[in-house]
Amino acid sequence: MRATNIQFTELAATDDAPNILVSHDVMVVSGAPEEALDTVLAQCGLHVRDRVELTTPRDRAGRVFGPLEWPVGEEICPTQDSLGPDGPPRLKAVRLLDDPDWAYTLAPTERICDLLPGALLDRLRDGGWEFERNFHKGFGIGWKEAFGVPDLDALEALLSSQAARLEQGPGRLSTIRHLSAFVTDAAGDASWCNQFLFLNSFSLGPRRSLLARAFAGRFPIETRFGDGSPVTESEVAIMQAAYDDATTTLQLNAGDLLVVDNHRIALGRTPSHAEIRTETVTADAAVGLMKEISVD
Repeated sequence: MRATNIQFTELAATDDAPNILVSHDVMVVSGAPEEALDTVLAQCGLHVRDRVELTTPRDRAGRVFGPLEWPVGEEICPTQDSLGPDGPPRLKAVRLLDDPDWAYTLAPTERICDLLPGALLDRLRDGGWEFERNFHKGFGIGWKEAFGVPDLDALEALLSSQAARLEQGPGRLSTIRHLSAFVTDAAGDASWCNQFLFLNSFSLGPRRSLLARAFAGRFPIETRFGDGSPVTESEVAIMQAAYDDATTTLQLNAGDLLVVDNHRIALGRTPSHAEIRTETVTADAAVGLMKEISVD
């Protein structure tokens, strides 16, 4: 895992800042100015994303997002941003606003792939994965907030552009789409980049049985193999073990800006028992730099 530390003044002073950032899996930037994080990264020549898809409620100020709403005392397993309407972003940047009582967890995706069984890896590489969202009235994040759309017509247009389908039932609206498990960059290098494990219902632990009863098996979020086959609990356990074995920790301080290659690094955090104050943006080194690997 390539990592380096750099001062913001040094990074912003060069015309090659985008290439410097994408050439490192993990970069810690110190001394960044105390202005909007999207503005800070734009000064480094990055294209900051303004379209995202939310799976949990988050505070938002323009293109800058607050932390995930997450149960106190629970870790966030390393994952990647892969759901946006423009495909997986290349970079994810998080700035700490307070000294944390937690540490970042980072898992290089190349190492994850080395640890996964070949048959499971090939199945996801060749067939991709299916992602289903069930928006139940009065529970969790609503579809307007999740997709950033004002009405059903806008949602249908967005889903149509992603070759996704929309279903409606009593008190429920569902979206289903097929996604790739890998992305390839402009140089033709393919990387594992997905939220297949993170968003699977077996990752809920004991809460899974409660939600299964409450929603008759239509979990708010679920993942399946690309052919629609369900994922077994044992397959989830195998994948989680690979992530665990690949994970290292990184402790940072207030003011530090962490920039990770979202194609090559899954990012999470250890449990926290205090209020978490962070700012997050996703960005690309250039418009159109990334594309998903097509899956037939």
